[in-house]
Amino acid sequence: MSIRAMNWAMTAAQTVDISAVQRCALFVLAYHHNDKTGLCCPSMLTIGNKCGVSDRSARNAIRALEHVGLVTANERFCATGQAANQYSLFGEPKNKSGRNLRSGTGRNHTTGTENETGRKQRSDERVIYTTGEKTVPALRIVKGARHA
Repeated sequence: MSIRAMNWAMTAAQTVDISAVQRCALFVLAYHHNDKTGLCCPSMLTIGNKCGVSDRSARNAIRALEHVGLVTANERFCATGQAANQYSLFGEPKNKSGRNLRSGTGRNHTTGTENETGRKQRSDERVIYTTGEKTVPALRIVKGARHA
């Protein structure tokens, strides 16, 4: 356990807007950081178990921490395939929020441009235009049903 990494994680968690799972994943990474070697290589299963979530949720939390700029993940491989990633800590935040990420891509759920009604078009809406003067209004997908 690295005292320097834990202090950095405490400060970093207060400066950016991240969820509780992301904060927990950051503390797990700081706990597993070795000051002498600089290595930090817990598996997703370890991160998930320590945070009390699935390894998929842990993976999403790590992606969000990468998006914010606090953590950098480097893939490692061994003879049998991929080993646990090596994480670099002590990053400076690039973004202020790790929330509302869709698959770690950094896009918010409500991004888009304004449509003809003046409201923002959501990313899950599609605008269909026809040739000529007539324009078909945007269609919204609501729980599998299509609404105009």
